[in-house]
Amino acid sequence: MNWKQFIVSFISSCLLCFPQNSIGCGPDADPYDYYTSFFSQHLQDDNSYRPFYYTGYRFLFDEEEPVSTKESTSAEWINYASNKATKKDVQDFVLKYNYKQLSNLYYHIEKKQPLLVPDSVKQNSLTKWFLQSKDLEALGYLMFAKQAEPFVIGDEDFWEERNRDDAKMKRLIKNGIQLWTVAKNEFIKLRYGYQVTRLAHYSEQYKECISYYDTYIKPNQTNSVLQELSLALKAGAMYKLGSNEEAAYHFTQLCATNAIKRKSNFLSFTFSTRDEEGTKKVTKEAVLKFCKTDREKANVTAVYAFNSLVNNLPELKEIYQLDPTSPLLELLSIREINKLEEKYLHPSIEQLKGKKLIYSWSLFSWDYDNANYDSLYNESKKQTKEMINFCHQVAQDKRIANRGLFEVAAAYAAYMSKDLKKAREYLRIAKDMPLSAAVKDQWMLTSLLVSINEKGKLDPSFEEEILPAVQWLESKAKKDEEWRKFYRNLFTEILAVQYSKQKDASKTALVLGCADRIMIMPNEGEDMYSYWSGNAIAFLRTQMNSNEVEALHTLMQANTKSKWEQYLVNHNQFSKDDVCDIAGTTYLREQDWDNAERWFKQVPAAYYKKEPYSTYLAANPFADLLYDTHAPTKQDNVQYTKLQYVQKMKQLALQTTKGTAEEKANAYFQMANGIYQSSYWGNSWMLQEYGWSSGDGLKSNTTKDDWQWEYYGVYAAEQLYLKARELTANQNLKAHYTFMAAKCAQKQHAIPVYESFADYDQYEKANEQYAKDFRKNKYFEDFVKNYRQTKTFTEVFNSCVYLKDYVNGK
Repeated sequence: MNWKQFIVSFISSCLLCFPQNSIGCGPDADPYDYYTSFFSQHLQDDNSYRPFYYTGYRFLFDEEEPVSTKESTSAEWINYASNKATKKDVQDFVLKYNYKQLSNLYYHIEKKQPLLVPDSVKQNSLTKWFLQSKDLEALGYLMFAKQAEPFVIGDEDFWEERNRDDAKMKRLIKNGIQLWTVAKNEFIKLRYGYQVTRLAHYSEQYKECISYYDTYIKPNQTNSVLQELSLALKAGAMYKLGSNEEAAYHFTQLCATNAIKRKSNFLSFTFSTRDEEGTKKVTKEAVLKFCKTDREKANVTAVYAFNSLVNNLPELKEIYQLDPTSPLLELLSIREINKLEEKYLHPSIEQLKGKKLIYSWSLFSWDYDNANYDSLYNESKKQTKEMINFCHQVAQDKRIANRGLFEVAAAYAAYMSKDLKKAREYLRIAKDMPLSAAVKDQWMLTSLLVSINEKGKLDPSFEEEILPAVQWLESKAKKDEEWRKFYRNLFTEILAVQYSKQKDASKTALVLGCADRIMIMPNEGEDMYSYWSGNAIAFLRTQMNSNEVEALHTLMQANTKSKWEQYLVNHNQFSKDDVCDIAGTTYLREQDWDNAERWFKQVPAAYYKKEPYSTYLAANPFADLLYDTHAPTKQDNVQYTKLQYVQKMKQLALQTTKGTAEEKANAYFQMANGIYQSSYWGNSWMLQEYGWSSGDGLKSNTTKDDWQWEYYGVYAAEQLYLKARELTANQNLKAHYTFMAAKCAQKQHAIPVYESFADYDQYEKANEQYAKDFRKNKYFEDFVKNYRQTKTFTEVFNSCVYLKDYVNGK
């Protein structure tokens, strides 16, 4: 491949996906784990609000209905049967048995016909209850429901048009009304009313649906989930008839006050308030006109805020004034804290890491050219302070049932705002309040975070002090996915950042390793340990120098450790072998062959027999190749491990000091090949790196104190090729070594990166200059002038477009 083709292929090719490579395009952000959070979404006792927990990446947090309608309706039959039937038997009877089985039981009771049903039906406890009670009215209803069921359930494919038989549905409605008329039990009458209302709705008889609800459902005082299900059918009919405001009003009340179909009612509310383009057309004010009480107004305000991504503190204050006892106040306050974590806490931590503020694409548009690019961050900072005051105010109100939740929320918001004195004060106040188990756990986590920030420096005495709290957090993390993330976040976003600030690379790596370990949940029969995953391994491989890795190994192997150090080592994701491999690799990068050998000797041979080493350490790093390739060549019949590689480099370094000039030249040349082939461009890049991505080397702007300066720039290889050229008397070899030095020089031109320039014009000029520098190689003049008659020159001229352009004056 010639140089021009090589560069074009690099720029245009997709990411090469090696097993351990995490560089390049990846999957979409996890909608449940894309910002730093320590505030639980489960502080309410009512889990039915789960669809409305906060995430900026999904319309709803959870697409599942939190409460099963079938289970709820079946449970009412248990009570109807005087608790003489089990839950499973009732669900089997009501939901699974077919019409024929029920009718056989009916006629057995009424006319003494033989009971020809399977033994499982005979032994069912609800069957036995019917045989004993002889309640034909209830059994007759269940038979009617079986007949109606095929017409009132949706098809599995949401987009597929439902198959309805209007004529049959009308006959069933007529029959249902007749049965309602003769029924004596209000429990059964309600159910007939529900069925006819539902049949009318799904047969698109919307006016009749409303009328049936008002006639057969509304007057019935039976306490049943069918009341809410029937009202939702009426509201849906109103929406179909164009009464969007009143339909939205009913859906807000159903969504706010009833766990049954909570998600579905919210979706129906959304449809009622938007047009086909999805834009809002029914305002909150229009819906509020239908409200009869302040609680209903609070419900409307809350439901409008359920899916909001912006600041909803004004709505929280409004709800608090209308109905301070509303459970929706808790839900929305938790949502608001989670939003502030995304908009304020997360970027605050990113700033500590030295990163720019970057927000979720789903929430905010970002303009780096805007001088006020961090205005959202500053606004969120202000909102966080306002949230502190609001939560603390609510917590003092004795009308509030869960006051402790709000006081802990105030303390946590104060922690986010870095007002640690106020955070500690509110935690002290909350401790004396009644706290649920969930809020008590949140109190402990918040207290731990405040303590770490109060202390600042993580010294041995403080490490020992927080160890019990960390162990408690670990016990929570092992049982709960959300707390597992809290544990990981504490280690990666708080402890690792602080240790990094203290320039303690060993403990930075160890806390990252603890975070990795807690997040790996093995399948049955699998090892807990997974070699190629985790931030700690990446940190070890890319951020630590040889001295730091040595210090880490010493700490891990020390006979005497503090309790904290012992905890970090025992709960770590990476092993001693990982550290030895990386220690050897860091010395290899520094071309310290003696120390590299010392460390690689400590790594078991089996370590390199697993993927990806078994696949990608298969090339010969001393291969003599004029052109760059990662594809196998004939010279790869000789392969090297990392240990064998550094031993060969040691041997070659010794050979450069003795022997004839030609022997020394050959040793320098082989050393240069070894360094070049272990670089980004070579066939054995994995001797130095653990992942490879196309384009990285072209835009590298590393500094001289970074090992990647050599990995991408191959400066040492260039000098070794020149030394080989000095020593050899063979003109063809001189030409060969010169061209190899020219290859190195070419790699030292980095493609301009747009973000580095003030405007596009500067960027374009830099690109033009790059193209000129890239083509005008500093070695071409000497190569053409002195080696034009060599075999190497002829081979290169016929394959290298850049050299041909240079010779032809282009």
